[in-house]
Amino acid sequence: MTAVAPIITLDSYKNTKITNKDLPKILELVAKTENIDYNKLKKLALCESELRHYKENGKILTGIVNSNDKGVLQINESTWKKTADKLNLDIYDPIDNCLMAVWIIKNDARSWNNWVCKIN
Repeated sequence: MTAVAPIITLDSYKNTKITNKDLPKILELVAKTENIDYNKLKKLALCESELRHYKENGKILTGIVNSNDKGVLQINESTWKKTADKLNLDIYDPIDNCLMAVWIIKNDARSWNNWVCKIN
């Protein structure tokens, strides 16, 4: 009998404690689900947060220059929180933080240029 690896989806992470170690796979799943370039999204996350959503103390990572920037993709709370709420996304949740970033990339005229890190 051949063992079959379980199919991992974003739903696999619901109701689980997500850690920074889960983020590469989460980014991959978000990119696949949302049909966006995984390598660019990962490069952006590496530049913005060193691919971390949480500080070592377990609190959500905030920006060094701007403390309104939250999580793995440094979503600016004052700029995007109302939009995230309308989309039923929680920018403090690592999956929703990634999904919000993809929404911004796809729907805002500045696309990938919304972030300080420039991705070629």
